[in-house]
Amino acid sequence: MRFAGRGIFPIEALPHRCAAIAGMLAERSITSLSLNGPGSTSRVLEARATDLPGEIESHAPCVLIGSVPVRLEIRVGRGSIDWATDDEAVAEDLRDLLV
Repeated sequence: MRFAGRGIFPIEALPHRCAAIAGMLAERSITSLSLNGPGSTSRVLEARATDLPGEIESHAPCVLIGSVPVRLEIRVGRGSIDWATDDEAVAEDLRDLLV
């Protein structure tokens, strides 16, 4: 993927970061993601049919993978989020959210 970055934050900020990511995904019309957590199988999450921030937070550390309409990978840890995407606008949004 062409763009990548990392955000590091205090563990107490994880709920806020998860909500911000979910909001950005909705704004960019990314409605379906694959969630992979440690020791679990991949699950497909529909952004408007699930509590996306809650799912991300409760499964952290986890990996979110999106492919339509944007290729995207977000690795959510307890105090960091690493991401990669091919979409410049999504990359800019993630950089802004995770500073």
